[in-house]
Amino acid sequence: KRKLTCLLYLNPSWQPGDGGELQVVPFLRSPVTIAPRMNRLVIFYSEQVLHRVLQCRAERYCFTVWVDGRDGTTNRDEHNALRVKPGQGIEDIAAYMGSCPVQRIVSRALYREDYERSLVECMGGFPGVGAAEANGHGHGNASG
Repeated sequence: KRKLTCLLYLNPSWQPGDGGELQVVPFLRSPVTIAPRMNRLVIFYSEQVLHRVLQCRAERYCFTVWVDGRDGTTNRDEHNALRVKPGQGIEDIAAYMGSCPVQRIVSRALYREDYERSLVECMGGFPGVGAAEANGHGHGNASG
């Protein structure tokens, strides 16, 4: 159901080296790292942008709001179907996949090691992390 992720960073004394940066990975592109600086607002489509929080080495504060889509408009079976036309070029397929929810499934396979590392880095000491990792819920995606 989650459609948008909205993050407002509240770290007046954040410095490079403190960690806790947001890393977003546009589908089949290089990661982009965003520093959690004071009053920085980041908004992105939760289901279309692979994301994770890098390891923190200092306290980090963030106000997070998740905006759900209308019932029946997200996570539907047809969203998980890859529709490729005969003769369609790889560039067109990649562009299509980057703008539809099926890319999340593909991303989780392509970036599985990153997901698992992210889960341990972010939540390593919390109960249930091992079970989530074993069930393939390693997130690399702070929102799940």
